[in-house]
Amino acid sequence: MSKEERVANRARRAEKKAREATEKAVEEEAVEDYIQEAEEQGSDEEDIAGIIIKRRKAKGKLKLNENRSKVGNKRIPKNVANVFTENVTLNSEEKKNAKGRFVASRRIIAERMLSENTKTIYDIMSILEDAGVMPTIETVDPYYPQLVREFICNMTEDIDESGTHVTDIPFKAVETGGGYSAGNDETVQFIKDEINHLEGVIQTSLARKSALETRLWSLAGEDDPVVDPTTSDSEAEASQE
Repeated sequence: MSKEERVANRARRAEKKAREATEKAVEEEAVEDYIQEAEEQGSDEEDIAGIIIKRRKAKGKLKLNENRSKVGNKRIPKNVANVFTENVTLNSEEKKNAKGRFVASRRIIAERMLSENTKTIYDIMSILEDAGVMPTIETVDPYYPQLVREFICNMTEDIDESGTHVTDIPFKAVETGGGYSAGNDETVQFIKDEINHLEGVIQTSLARKSALETRLWSLAGEDDPVVDPTTSDSEAEASQE
């Protein structure tokens, strides 16, 4: 590009800027005059803004879609429907963590109350004394709470049959009791001891159940035959017949 061409381009750019500045000044002056006239006549601000936009559109200086309004760098449609959030639940990370803490606390409280409630049941003590079965609960060795809960949760309908409880109770207790691991000699010996002990505990529990049933029938004023706890249900029914 030669020197003459560069000078000509600069002159054209300067002329274009001067023309745009003149047009802008004339437009601003016309807008100010119109606003002043509209204010004197009491026109609304929306009417004034609409006329200004129409004038700029006519001159090609404003290209704006009528269905959209420009906010910053984003265009938001005006015909967007409202969202109803009455039945919508928004869970934040803080609420999720709080919910987890609440569930954990509630579970710990429930387990603690379970162990405390087992020590505060005194209504049945008088019946046990009258039935003469107090040694069945006084001489039983103490268990840690986890084993007691697993024993209660894993009792099945065929618990009276010999040996049916072995695979459910001791192995589950070892699994969750803590301090023992599978394949350890100490674990094997522990399971054997628990099996032998639980056999006696079940027989004692059945005897206590029979004694309580007998006492209950006597207090109710009705007669009921005493069933030997070591006999099965079929043998008991046959003896009654």
